[in-house]
Amino acid sequence: PIPNLMMAFVSYCAVSLAFFGAVHWGLALEPAPVIVTSRADRTDITRLVLGVVPAFVGWVAAYTAFAWMPVAGVAILAVAVPLLALLERQGWRTGALPSGYMGLRWIVTAITECCLLVVLVARLF
Repeated sequence: PIPNLMMAFVSYCAVSLAFFGAVHWGLALEPAPVIVTSRADRTDITRLVLGVVPAFVGWVAAYTAFAWMPVAGVAILAVAVPLLALLERQGWRTGALPSGYMGLRWIVTAITECCLLVVLVARLF
């Protein structure tokens, strides 16, 4: 049952990472803002990239865990989750994300990262 639990954990975390990206996809598809800034096109492209890349990285982590070594998939996710949060922080600082978003995002990131690191430590030692 342990390998199955590890794959279930990696799959769940990969789906969570894709969900984080989906937030940006949704923001990119919202109606045009009333005030258009000179960087609006760049913001939309960044949002679309942040909407797709996390899902792809999650898939890579899940495939790596399935095809090669489960702990490698966990390691990929352990790097990707906080990295995405740091990128989102930059967007939040420029006003590209809602004001309350990062508070909730840091809580979810901290819990997810703790789980990932506990699994990594448990599997490596």
